[in-house]
Amino acid sequence: MQNLKLPLKIIVSGWPGAGSSTIAIILAGLLNYKYFYVGMVFRKLAEKLGYDDEGKLFAEFGEEKGKEYDKKIDKLVAKYFEENSNIILDSKIHGFLPYSNKAYEVFLKSSFEVRSKRISDQGRLDGAGVLKEREKADKKRYIDEYGFDLFDENTISKNYDCVLETSALGIADTLKEIFQNLKNDYNIIQFEKIEKDYFEKGKQFFLDNLKEKDLLVDVGLIVNKL
Repeated sequence: MQNLKLPLKIIVSGWPGAGSSTIAIILAGLLNYKYFYVGMVFRKLAEKLGYDDEGKLFAEFGEEKGKEYDKKIDKLVAKYFEENSNIILDSKIHGFLPYSNKAYEVFLKSSFEVRSKRISDQGRLDGAGVLKEREKADKKRYIDEYGFDLFDENTISKNYDCVLETSALGIADTLKEIFQNLKNDYNIIQFEKIEKDYFEKGKQFFLDNLKEKDLLVDVGLIVNKL
Protein backbone atom coordinates (compact mmCIF):
# COMPACT_ATOMS: atom_id res chain seq x y z
CA MET A 1 0.00 0.00 0.00
CA GLN A 2 3.02 2.30 0.28
CA ASN A 3 2.76 3.24 -3.39
CA LEU A 4 -0.55 5.02 -2.85
CA LYS A 5 -0.61 8.72 -2.03
CA LEU A 6 -2.84 8.69 1.02
CA PRO A 7 -3.68 11.21 3.75
CA LEU A 8 -1.68 10.66 6.92
CA LYS A 9 -4.77 11.16 9.11
CA ILE A 10 -8.28 9.85 8.44
CA ILE A 11 -11.48 10.33 10.45
CA VAL A 12 -14.35 7.88 9.95
CA SER A 13 -17.74 8.82 11.38
CA GLY A 14 -21.33 7.77 10.82
CA TRP A 15 -24.83 7.36 12.12
CA PRO A 16 -25.37 4.46 14.56
CA GLY A 17 -25.57 1.21 12.61
CA ALA A 18 -24.20 2.65 9.35
CA GLY A 19 -21.01 0.56 9.58
CA SER A 20 -18.44 3.26 10.32
CA SER A 21 -16.50 1.22 12.91
CA THR A 22 -16.35 -1.81 10.64
CA ILE A 23 -15.01 0.27 7.76
CA ALA A 24 -12.53 2.13 10.00
CA ILE A 25 -11.12 -1.13 11.38
CA ILE A 26 -10.71 -2.66 7.92
CA LEU A 27 -9.16 0.53 6.52
CA ALA A 28 -6.63 0.59 9.33
CA GLY A 29 -5.59 -2.96 8.52
CA LEU A 30 -5.35 -2.27 4.78
CA LEU A 31 -3.25 0.84 5.22
CA ASN A 32 -1.26 -0.30 8.25
CA TYR A 33 -2.53 2.74 10.15
CA LYS A 34 -3.09 2.99 13.90
CA TYR A 35 -6.75 2.53 14.84
CA PHE A 36 -8.15 4.82 17.55
CA TYR A 37 -11.73 4.06 18.63
CA VAL A 38 -12.86 7.07 20.65
CA GLY A 39 -15.93 5.24 21.96
CA MET A 40 -13.62 2.90 23.85
CA VAL A 41 -12.31 5.85 25.86
CA PHE A 42 -15.83 6.37 27.24
CA ARG A 43 -16.25 2.65 27.94
CA LYS A 44 -12.95 2.38 29.81
CA LEU A 45 -13.71 5.56 31.74
CA ALA A 46 -17.14 4.19 32.68
CA GLU A 47 -15.48 1.02 33.99
CA LYS A 48 -12.95 3.10 35.93
CA LEU A 49 -15.78 5.06 37.57
CA GLY A 50 -17.68 1.90 38.49
CA TYR A 51 -20.30 1.76 35.74
CA ASP A 52 -21.14 -1.46 33.96
CA ASP A 53 -20.01 -1.74 30.33
CA GLU A 54 -23.44 -2.92 29.21
CA GLY A 55 -27.07 -1.99 29.41
CA LYS A 56 -28.65 0.52 31.72
CA LEU A 57 -25.64 1.34 33.86
CA PHE A 58 -23.51 2.33 30.86
CA ALA A 59 -26.39 4.45 29.53
CA GLU A 60 -26.57 6.12 32.95
CA PHE A 61 -22.87 6.96 32.70
CA GLY A 62 -23.55 8.95 29.52
CA GLU A 63 -26.44 10.80 31.12
CA GLU A 64 -24.72 11.50 34.44
CA LYS A 65 -21.10 12.04 33.41
CA GLY A 66 -21.18 12.85 29.69
CA LYS A 67 -21.14 16.63 29.98
CA GLU A 68 -18.47 16.50 32.65
CA TYR A 69 -16.03 14.48 30.54
CA ASP A 70 -16.88 15.07 26.84
CA LYS A 71 -14.80 18.22 26.34
CA LYS A 72 -11.90 16.87 28.42
CA ILE A 73 -11.81 13.75 26.27
CA ASP A 74 -12.05 15.84 23.09
CA LYS A 75 -8.95 17.82 24.05
CA LEU A 76 -6.91 14.72 24.85
CA VAL A 77 -8.02 12.95 21.66
CA ALA A 78 -7.23 16.06 19.59
CA LYS A 79 -3.74 16.25 21.13
CA TYR A 80 -3.03 12.59 20.39
CA PHE A 81 -4.36 12.96 16.85
CA GLU A 82 -2.20 16.05 16.28
CA GLU A 83 0.94 14.31 17.50
CA ASN A 84 0.51 11.11 15.46
CA SER A 85 0.42 10.29 11.75
CA ASN A 86 -0.73 7.22 9.85
CA ILE A 87 -3.80 7.04 12.06
CA ILE A 88 -7.53 6.44 11.67
CA LEU A 89 -9.86 8.02 14.20
CA ASP A 90 -13.18 6.20 14.62
CA SER A 91 -15.43 8.88 16.09
CA LYS A 92 -18.98 10.12 15.71
CA ILE A 93 -18.16 13.79 16.01
CA HIS A 94 -14.50 14.64 15.53
CA GLY A 95 -14.96 15.43 11.86
CA PHE A 96 -17.14 18.34 12.95
CA LEU A 97 -14.48 19.82 15.23
CA PRO A 98 -12.01 22.55 14.13
CA TYR A 99 -8.79 20.53 13.98
CA SER A 100 -10.36 17.96 11.65
CA ASN A 101 -9.38 19.99 8.56
CA LYS A 102 -5.96 18.38 8.93
CA ALA A 103 -7.49 14.98 8.14
CA TYR A 104 -9.43 13.27 5.36
CA GLU A 105 -12.96 12.80 6.70
CA VAL A 106 -15.42 10.04 5.79
CA PHE A 107 -19.05 9.96 6.96
CA LEU A 108 -21.33 6.94 6.48
CA LYS A 109 -25.10 7.15 6.59
CA SER A 110 -27.93 4.77 5.72
CA SER A 111 -31.68 4.46 6.15
CA PHE A 112 -33.24 3.92 9.57
CA GLU A 113 -34.66 0.56 8.39
CA VAL A 114 -31.27 -0.78 7.28
CA ARG A 115 -29.52 0.40 10.43
CA SER A 116 -32.18 -1.01 12.77
CA LYS A 117 -31.93 -4.38 11.00
CA ARG A 118 -28.15 -4.38 11.42
CA ILE A 119 -28.57 -3.72 15.14
CA SER A 120 -31.17 -6.50 15.41
CA ASP A 121 -28.76 -8.85 13.59
CA GLN A 122 -26.21 -8.14 16.34
CA GLY A 123 -28.54 -9.91 18.76
CA ARG A 124 -30.64 -7.03 20.06
CA LEU A 125 -34.30 -8.04 19.77
CA ASP A 126 -35.73 -4.56 19.31
CA GLY A 127 -33.25 -3.00 16.90
CA ALA A 128 -35.63 -0.22 15.89
CA GLY A 129 -36.41 0.67 19.49
CA VAL A 130 -32.75 0.67 20.51
CA LEU A 131 -31.81 2.83 17.53
CA LYS A 132 -34.65 5.29 18.07
CA GLU A 133 -33.64 5.91 21.68
CA ARG A 134 -29.96 6.17 20.80
CA GLU A 135 -30.59 8.69 18.02
CA LYS A 136 -32.80 10.79 20.26
CA ALA A 137 -30.12 10.89 22.96
CA ASP A 138 -27.30 11.60 20.47
CA LYS A 139 -29.22 14.39 18.77
CA LYS A 140 -29.94 16.19 22.05
CA ARG A 141 -26.44 15.63 23.42
CA TYR A 142 -24.57 17.06 20.43
CA ILE A 143 -26.91 20.00 19.94
CA ASP A 144 -26.69 20.90 23.64
CA GLU A 145 -22.93 20.44 23.98
CA TYR A 146 -21.54 21.27 20.54
CA GLY A 147 -24.26 23.20 18.72
CA PHE A 148 -24.65 20.88 15.73
CA ASP A 149 -27.11 18.20 14.68
CA LEU A 150 -25.41 14.88 13.94
CA PHE A 151 -28.36 13.93 11.72
CA ASP A 152 -28.52 17.10 9.61
CA GLU A 153 -27.29 16.19 6.14
CA ASN A 154 -26.31 19.74 5.16
CA THR A 155 -24.13 20.02 8.26
CA ILE A 156 -22.50 16.68 7.46
CA SER A 157 -21.78 17.66 3.84
CA LYS A 158 -20.13 20.91 4.92
CA ASN A 159 -17.77 19.15 7.32
CA TYR A 160 -16.82 15.88 5.62
CA ASP A 161 -14.79 15.21 2.47
CA CYS A 162 -16.56 11.96 1.57
CA VAL A 163 -20.20 11.28 2.50
CA LEU A 164 -21.56 7.85 1.52
CA GLU A 165 -25.07 6.42 1.64
CA THR A 166 -24.43 2.77 2.51
CA SER A 167 -27.99 1.35 2.58
CA ALA A 168 -27.40 -0.54 -0.68
CA LEU A 169 -23.63 -0.94 -0.27
CA GLY A 170 -21.79 -3.86 1.22
CA ILE A 171 -18.35 -3.63 2.79
CA ALA A 172 -16.54 -4.16 -0.52
CA ASP A 173 -18.46 -1.45 -2.38
CA THR A 174 -18.14 1.01 0.50
CA LEU A 175 -14.35 0.54 0.53
CA LYS A 176 -14.22 0.97 -3.25
CA GLU A 177 -16.13 4.24 -2.99
CA ILE A 178 -13.73 5.56 -0.36
CA PHE A 179 -10.68 4.73 -2.47
CA GLN A 180 -12.33 6.27 -5.53
CA ASN A 181 -12.90 9.47 -3.58
CA LEU A 182 -9.25 9.42 -2.57
CA LYS A 183 -8.43 9.15 -6.30
CA ASN A 184 -6.07 6.25 -5.70
CA ASP A 185 -5.35 3.10 -7.67
CA TYR A 186 -7.05 0.42 -5.61
CA ASN A 187 -7.05 -2.46 -8.09
CA ILE A 188 -4.49 -4.33 -6.01
CA ILE A 189 -6.97 -4.67 -3.13
CA GLN A 190 -9.25 -7.72 -3.01
CA PHE A 191 -12.34 -6.03 -1.59
CA GLU A 192 -14.69 -8.98 -2.14
CA LYS A 193 -12.34 -11.30 -0.22
CA ILE A 194 -12.23 -8.79 2.64
CA GLU A 195 -16.03 -8.74 2.81
CA LYS A 196 -16.16 -12.56 2.69
CA ASP A 197 -13.60 -12.77 5.52
CA TYR A 198 -15.64 -10.32 7.59
CA PHE A 199 -18.83 -12.38 7.39
CA GLU A 200 -17.02 -15.68 7.89
CA LYS A 201 -14.60 -14.63 10.65
CA GLY A 202 -16.23 -11.56 12.19
CA LYS A 203 -15.05 -8.12 13.25
CA GLN A 204 -12.87 -9.56 16.02
CA PHE A 205 -10.66 -11.23 13.39
CA PHE A 206 -9.77 -7.81 11.99
CA LEU A 207 -9.25 -6.33 15.46
CA ASP A 208 -6.95 -9.21 16.37
CA ASN A 209 -5.00 -8.56 13.19
CA LEU A 210 -4.53 -4.92 14.21
CA LYS A 211 -3.46 -6.00 17.69
CA GLU A 212 -0.85 -8.39 16.26
CA LYS A 213 0.57 -5.50 14.21
CA ASP A 214 0.55 -3.23 17.29
CA LEU A 215 -1.86 -0.86 15.53
CA LEU A 216 -4.53 -0.60 18.24
CA VAL A 217 -4.20 2.67 20.15
CA ASP A 218 -4.12 2.05 23.90
CA VAL A 219 -7.01 4.21 25.09
CA GLY A 220 -5.79 3.71 28.64
CA LEU A 221 -3.23 6.43 27.86
CA ILE A 222 -6.16 8.84 27.51
CA VAL A 223 -8.26 7.50 30.40
CA ASN A 224 -5.32 7.73 32.83
CA LYS A 225 -5.14 11.48 32.21
CA LEU A 226 -8.78 12.07 33.17
